[in-house]
Amino acid sequence: MTDSLFWPGDPPHCKRAIRRLIKEGYKVRRPTRYQIAVGPYNFYWGKGTITFGDERQVETGFEAFLRMLPRRLGSVDLDFDEDGDDEHR
Repeated sequence: MTDSLFWPGDPPHCKRAIRRLIKEGYKVRRPTRYQIAVGPYNFYWGKGTITFGDERQVETGFEAFLRMLPRRLGSVDLDFDEDGDDEHR
């Protein structure tokens, strides 16, 4: 595993997704090579799967993932981190 948001061999669409999230002000994490996480929201770029916590969502794809992310901090706590030290958007 790496601490970087970008992994060797990431395809262009994965890199674009990460850059867009950062540009829109989200704190992005990469818990695994195939996972992009923002708070409790997860996007698995290989198949486009989206989860919220442990619940798989019906919609798929990056644009659907982006639509699910809250626009305001009041809608959900983006500090979703067991250590409690993540920063807000």
